[in-house]
Amino acid sequence: MLPATSLEGAVDVAKSLARAIETMAIAHARSGVGEKISLSQGIASLVPVNETKPEGIIELADQASTRPNSRGETATVASPVK
Repeated sequence: MLPATSLEGAVDVAKSLARAIETMAIAHARSGVGEKISLSQGIASLVPVNETKPEGIIELADQASTRPNSRGETATVASPVK
């Protein structure tokens, strides 16, 4: 959770984390899809209302990261929520 952060700001933070992980080039010997650890991140951005629960936002972000994660890709998927 990054309160008071725009979608663009969250994407910048996520890309910075992905670069840091990639730079470390950590071996992933048991992976069936890649030799190094990768990072898949889902980002959901919304303006909360009284009924908004953190679990719901986390679920939206998790859904956004599912496709690249299943392929072992380093990816950041951002999804604004209306």
